[in-house]
Amino acid sequence: MQLSELGLTQTEYFRLQLRDDRDVLLLVFSHLEEPVGRFTLQQTATKIGASCVLINTVPRSYYAEGVPGLGDGIAATAEGLRRIVEAVQPRAVVTLGISMGGYAALLFGALLQADRVLAFSPETRLMLPGSRSSFALRRRTLPEHLDVVPLLRAAPRTRVALYFGEAELHDVHAAWRLRDLPGAGLYSVQGGGHEIARWFSERGLLHAMIDDFVHHDRTLEDFPQRGRILEDGEAIERVMAAQELLLAGDPIRAMEASRGALLAAPHLDLAYDLLGRAATAAGRPRDAVEAHRAAAG
Repeated sequence: MQLSELGLTQTEYFRLQLRDDRDVLLLVFSHLEEPVGRFTLQQTATKIGASCVLINTVPRSYYAEGVPGLGDGIAATAEGLRRIVEAVQPRAVVTLGISMGGYAALLFGALLQADRVLAFSPETRLMLPGSRSSFALRRRTLPEHLDVVPLLRAAPRTRVALYFGEAELHDVHAAWRLRDLPGAGLYSVQGGGHEIARWFSERGLLHAMIDDFVHHDRTLEDFPQRGRILEDGEAIERVMAAQELLLAGDPIRAMEASRGALLAAPHLDLAYDLLGRAATAAGRPRDAVEAHRAAAG
């Protein structure tokens, strides 16, 4: 298959790797700082033998500027990928990504109506205060879709599996926003931070979990330190309410909500951390120090 026949131009920002087995087409989106000419999870995608498109973008752009050769901007890039999908004619389309790539996997998975999405530590709403995207996209072009949740709701056939660490507030909040999305599997790691894909890799689990998800539509649900933070009921709802209040610029009410969460679940370290952030924003350094000490154990 010639890319020129599809109206596409081969560049160092993407690579099409077709195998004899084209039952599944895997679209892998690179993370924030992947150098041009290299691709996140390239070795894994090659080892599992999947036909795939390895995709990179302008560093730190969150794909707002598209993928040179595929399309300028998000809509044009989605159209370029759609042409490849139609030419390959796989039985299933799977998107995969980590961090910024996880956001892109959710975004393009929804736009392409992919069969399933595997995302590690993605943002589901860009430009929230203190988030990675808020720093990376400062004084840059913003993506046309800051919030992927409406797109995912409009793609009911797309199944999402999302892994995140319970120690990273923004990642917990991103996953929590998908709590009512039909068919979404949200899996947390106790004590895990943002580099949750690396956490699985260091334990020898990442390769197999990606292989199973891509080729067999199986999701890893039983793993060490499996957390249940989103099942903490009233406590996590109060923590996430506090986070939303803090994001809205109301640190005093955010402190009140954090304290309410701690009354419901004194073990919830994330609530201490959030209380400290809210107290700092409210100009109450003593409260902030005490909360951060409690979070540190």
